Amino acid sequence: MPPKARVTREMIIDAGFAIVRQDGWHNLSARNVAGRLQCSTQPVMYNFATMEELLEAVWTRAEAYRLAYVMPEGSGSRSPVAWGVDHIQFAARERNVFCFLYQSGRFDARKGRVPEEESVLKPLAKDKAIGPKRADEAFFHLFAAAHGMASLVANGALDFDEKQCVAYLEEILRGLRDVSKAAASGGKAAAKAEEKAREKNKEKEKPKNKEKDKKGKKKK
Repeated sequence: MPPKARVTREMIIDAGFAIVRQDGWHNLSARNVAGRLQCSTQPVMYNFATMEELLEAVWTRAEAYRLAYVMPEGSGSRSPVAWGVDHIQFAARERNVFCFLYQSGRFDARKGRVPEEESVLKPLAKDKAIGPKRADEAFFHLFAAAHGMASLVANGALDFDEKQCVAYLEEILRGLRDVSKAAASGGKAAAKAEEKAREKNKEKEKPKNKEKDKKGKKKK
């Protein structure tokens, strides 16, 4: 009688991810994973001490899957609009995975940057209207807009329309450029006003200094 096939940690993660894709993350359990692998729950609980540990491992696999979608190999720096559209399209095509990643309480936008953020930041920093100082702020606005649409699509509250998404994100990007230009011109205007104020103060000080010099000469 041949020995039973060994159930590995990777096989369990693969099975868990397959369940998430097909049935949603709420159906991810040791019993369902074991059923998919046609084994008892013992190998599952041997490799993962708790269900939370298994959920984290499957979440990491899901995030790698999403990243490969929005940042294909060799893509390098990405257009902010193209990245945003892919993020929304991913939500349309992989609703269960998207909901697991962003609606299961595991995603925190306050933590360190996700890998594609660095890539999208480069073109924003090089954009003459936005520049490196406002690139972070611009990315957050774009992410919030794209993620809002993606969430609506994933929850079935909005249909995915690529042209509409492109137009929407481009409009937001134009608005961000206008805001950056206004802030830059406002900063320059403030600097000029400050410089004029300093010059006026210098002019006011000149007569006072002359009077001091005259008084000093009379005393001598």
